[in-house]
Amino acid sequence: MLVGSPAIMLGTYPAFHLLHPHDFGKTVAGLCLMSLAFAPRSATVLCAMAETMPTKLRYTGLSVSLNIPVTLLGGTAPFIATYLVSRTAICIRRRGS
Repeated sequence: MLVGSPAIMLGTYPAFHLLHPHDFGKTVAGLCLMSLAFAPRSATVLCAMAETMPTKLRYTGLSVSLNIPVTLLGGTAPFIATYLVSRTAICIRRRGS
């Protein structure tokens, strides 16, 4: 986690600048850079979370602490995105239009 957190902080900004809708190579490079930055943290954060809980409550604590936020945030994200797009009148134009 000590390597992953600074990697995310330092790598996210350049990775977002590589994301470009018309250049597939730069987009892949940006996504690879973000993946490399997130990998060390993702590999260790679940172990760290498990170690913070007592052994008898470990499975229940991890499942509740991970699944409730995923359900609330991940389940409502498409609805919020659709609402924001409809309210701001942003439309995605296709090539050649």
